[in-house]
Amino acid sequence: RDLAQKLFDVTKEIAPSLILYTDPEVFQRSFKGKELHDENFRETPAHLKKVVEETFERLNGVPQLSVYTTKSMGDTTMVRCNDPDTNVMAALLFTNSKKPIEFCYSVAAYMKSNDEEALNFMKAVHKYVTEFDNPPREFESSSQFTYEVKLSSSAFAQLKRHRMMTLLSQDYDTDLGIVVPESVKEASLEQQLKDACDRSAELYQEFLPRYGKAAEYCLTNAHKRRVIVSINPREINHLSRQRCDSHAQWDIRQHAHDMLYLGKEVAPLSLLMACGKDEFPELHKKVYGE
Repeated sequence: RDLAQKLFDVTKEIAPSLILYTDPEVFQRSFKGKELHDENFRETPAHLKKVVEETFERLNGVPQLSVYTTKSMGDTTMVRCNDPDTNVMAALLFTNSKKPIEFCYSVAAYMKSNDEEALNFMKAVHKYVTEFDNPPREFESSSQFTYEVKLSSSAFAQLKRHRMMTLLSQDYDTDLGIVVPESVKEASLEQQLKDACDRSAELYQEFLPRYGKAAEYCLTNAHKRRVIVSINPREINHLSRQRCDSHAQWDIRQHAHDMLYLGKEVAPLSLLMACGKDEFPELHKKVYGE
């Protein structure tokens, strides 16, 4: 605590806009009495251990299902499973118990085959998670979701701020065209934007042989490129909170919605509470019936 206080004292004056509302009373005064929700921080660790203990008591002796494979050498066991939900549930069972990983996977695979068991387990995991929280670290222990996204320079600038993922990009490709904002169309300026982008693309092609990647500075924020995004369920939850929110910039918001929609088709349990911050209260009522 002494060390934490000293770090705080020397940092708060350097970056005052980043270190805000560290005192609960100041927080409530600043937000006109709004309650500070810290239940996830206080309650989730002990709550998860209780949920896992009850799960093992109820499902001890379940049959093994062939959705995963294991191979061992000495004290090391490799597990392979292509189902993100099973990986996440197995990690939750593992870290909140002292059971071997194969046993955790057998229980997780059984739950995934039983819709009610799996849904109740994941609802319990999310019990104290709010729109301002990420789900537990175990959500990183999963097969990655891999997407190809064709997006504008403007959207790319926002996507690359999310660092808990692998983001690989091609060079800009002027053949992919541009993204035209609706506000530009409504102002009847679409053709002027296209003309400007065509001129910048010509300059890019002229500079490319001489200046290589530096020639990309000739292009506009509307020009598009292809990227590969490999991302785990925990980071998709975080990405959706930030980028699916109605306050997010419209371009990146559309890509985030598309990524979340496709992800939920594959891993509905791991992404059970993934949505924009503004949508969270309504989703919470729908899932928990409160």
